Amino acid sequence: LRQQLTVVKPVQQSDEVCGVVAEGLVQNPKMRLSLYINLQAHKMITAMGAFDLSRALKGSQSLLRLNLAGNIIGTEGALYLAEALMVNNALTSLDLARNGIGDDGAAHIAEALQVNSVLIDLVINDNEIHDRGAESVAEALEVNQTLFYLGIFNKSIGRAGHRRLIEALLTNTSLVEMTISAEIGLERQQLDKQLLENKKKRQQTFLDTLESNHKTSWSRSRIMFVGQGRAGKSATVRS
Repeated sequence: LRQQLTVVKPVQQSDEVCGVVAEGLVQNPKMRLSLYINLQAHKMITAMGAFDLSRALKGSQSLLRLNLAGNIIGTEGALYLAEALMVNNALTSLDLARNGIGDDGAAHIAEALQVNSVLIDLVINDNEIHDRGAESVAEALEVNQTLFYLGIFNKSIGRAGHRRLIEALLTNTSLVEMTISAEIGLERQQLDKQLLENKKKRQQTFLDTLESNHKTSWSRSRIMFVGQGRAGKSATVRS
């Protein structure tokens, strides 16, 4: 069972809503849920709400996507979610943009990325992250080989932080898209070049796999078949 739950209206007890949702996920382990708590202009989810959702991530494998953009979970909330990411093997997309997690929060998330092998989309844009936070994320990218997309647009990140992120791509081969500041000139060109190389490598690996009988791990990849299906025929694709 796959369901999508979207909370878009201002709810005064948003943290309590997180608690209710968390409890429901733990009690219904077979549910597959994409949760969008989209209260960007209201900033009502705090670290307490993040704590409840982290309990759900630890005790259930139901939550597939979580969007908490535009709230106020802060560094403490980032820590709770990071702890959950270390043990969760279901969540594939996490958006924490505009939550004020800062450098320490970025470091907590980065630590989780060194362990997590499921998350493919991570957004931490506009979070008061500076060079120190960017360097923490870069260290994680040198270990993580699962993340496809990273949104880390923060105007407070300087050239040192951006250069460190680019250096990490010399080791990381999974990341194919990254959102950063457009005002860094040469570093931006270097980043685009490295991401393009990663994309080409993944495409070649995929083509080689199709021509081979050997098994290849693709983590959580998406595949689409174009054409007309035939009645009575079915196929299963596993990655």
